[in-house]
Amino acid sequence: MPGLRATLQDPFATGSLRLTLAALECLADLELLAIAPFSPLSFLLGEARRTLPEEREAARPDVVHALCFGSRTRHALEILARPDARVRIADLSPSAPPAVRVFHLAGEWAAAGQFEAGAFSVGPPVAVGALAHAIFHRLRDDPPQHGSALLWPSQIEFAGLIWSQGSVRACEPVPLSAARMAFAKWNCTPEQGEQALTWLEQTQFIERASDSVRLRPPNDYWLDLLWSGHSTELEYLRLLSDRVPTEEELNSIAEEAVFVGPPGRRVLRDVLRGEEIAAEFGEDSAAYDPPEDQLVALTYMPADELYTTLLEFLSPARV
Repeated sequence: MPGLRATLQDPFATGSLRLTLAALECLADLELLAIAPFSPLSFLLGEARRTLPEEREAARPDVVHALCFGSRTRHALEILARPDARVRIADLSPSAPPAVRVFHLAGEWAAAGQFEAGAFSVGPPVAVGALAHAIFHRLRDDPPQHGSALLWPSQIEFAGLIWSQGSVRACEPVPLSAARMAFAKWNCTPEQGEQALTWLEQTQFIERASDSVRLRPPNDYWLDLLWSGHSTELEYLRLLSDRVPTEEELNSIAEEAVFVGPPGRRVLRDVLRGEEIAAEFGEDSAAYDPPEDQLVALTYMPADELYTTLLEFLSPARV
């Protein structure tokens, strides 16, 4: 069972130990860690070294201290040396550079390790449950006005064309002339633009007046979240036991969960395909005649469901 301290600490806020390249290569020379090819420490495999022998010898006391018996740093390095999975967490905001944190998982434990400003930063080991709890607190939000939405990609794309004119918000109407001009700028003929507006109206996505178009509520609410520029992206990658996965394998074994919207209004964004679309509409329903092969689902997750989903996403049982 994870210790209380490992359970309560915030993996995003805890300080980390910084190891120089000389210390890392000294660590490799001592052969105290079994490093796998898919480890973030795999650059230490082989005999080639970029530091001088005297530099590595000078770093030996720091290495011995970091690897002393029972050391939490040693535990973290053991996780990083032979991980089962990698989790990448990216927070995107229109007003700041992307904030990315990478954790490697081994069994029920996780550790962060990456190069920063010329040194390798090693975070303390944390229980996978503690990591799920920390992510949960970053995503937990108050219940929104609406529980979920299903939107066709073309609805989102066409609305983006229309409402990108000027600084119009999703809840505001757009002059009909501006909507038609938006399609013209996209090299659509007037007939094609009119067909697109008619389809948006028939699918109850927009409302058309004599001189304007408006997003039909609650579509304006959901597009406001999609257009906010805020998102948190989670990627879980199960690592192979003996080698670095190929690009094709990466695409097939990596899993993602994306939450969109500003802090306090985040919702899960998922893409449904094939049978998933049929399950939403029912194959016997007249509504099940999908105009596209993908469907965007936006869903608010209550706190208990969100935490359970995150825990399953990070679960060592999946490895």
